[in-house]
Amino acid sequence: MSIAWVSAGGIVGLAIAYGLFRFAKLGGGDGKLIIALGMLVGPVGILIVLFGMAIAGGVLSLIAMLRGQRDYAYVPAIAAGFVGYLGFVYFVV
Repeated sequence: MSIAWVSAGGIVGLAIAYGLFRFAKLGGGDGKLIIALGMLVGPVGILIVLFGMAIAGGVLSLIAMLRGQRDYAYVPAIAAGFVGYLGFVYFVV
């Protein structure tokens, strides 16, 4: 993995994390975790992670609504997206 690939993943992660932090009220620590994952998996991999993260976040959101909670931790959704990415890479690629 080259420094250009790591940098590109970090830039894509930064762009997405900043947008989520600024407009969707995602926490700063969650944003930094997304940037770090972008640097780990690259620019294409972070999009796969974010797809899994969105699905897991939707499930967590429904659970939080059923419990009557307004706020919930989003790190489990980020972790689930990364685990989904690992499974995708292992089984598909």
